[in-house]
Amino acid sequence: MFLICLFLFIPVSAPAGVLEIRVGKDTLQSFIAAAFPLTIQQEIVILGAVKVPVAVTLSNPGKLQFDKGEDPKYPALALAMDFDVTSSSGLIQQVRGRVNGSIRVSLSPDQADLLLAFQGIALDISPLLKLFIAPLSKPVKVPLPKTIPIKIQDNTVYGRFQDLSLAVDGEVLIVKGQINFAKQPEQ
Repeated sequence: MFLICLFLFIPVSAPAGVLEIRVGKDTLQSFIAAAFPLTIQQEIVILGAVKVPVAVTLSNPGKLQFDKGEDPKYPALALAMDFDVTSSSGLIQQVRGRVNGSIRVSLSPDQADLLLAFQGIALDISPLLKLFIAPLSKPVKVPLPKTIPIKIQDNTVYGRFQDLSLAVDGEVLIVKGQINFAKQPEQ
């Protein structure tokens, strides 16, 4: 009798199943177009001693293409964009131009967010000075669903995503993982 009661009151979760979220290139293009223009403001150190405030505005993103990027285990988005570098200090003259760059797509360590981070973009702001964008900017976090409550009449079922991975199939970014369903949210 004790065993029967124990089985009735232990929270039970269904076995995990595979789930794929497919994000097309046009959807990513729409997101990038809506996110631009971006302005990054930082202080940079020149010649190891002089701190100079700079503002880098990135605008007019071109068409995205999936790219291998610097690290082949992470998908990347290649795109061209306009840049405008200014400094209130007067030590750096305003520089404008167009640059080709890459945005690395990865998962946060807790798999709660999709991270979009600039990589390999260097702006020639003078004959002797290159400005790298990646160290100046923080990755953009796009939240991924971790736990989804689903209401079924008076009951709630909780779907929990885990073991996520990223892949590219043609012009589609695939977020793939497992989903478990349970009667109670996992802590």
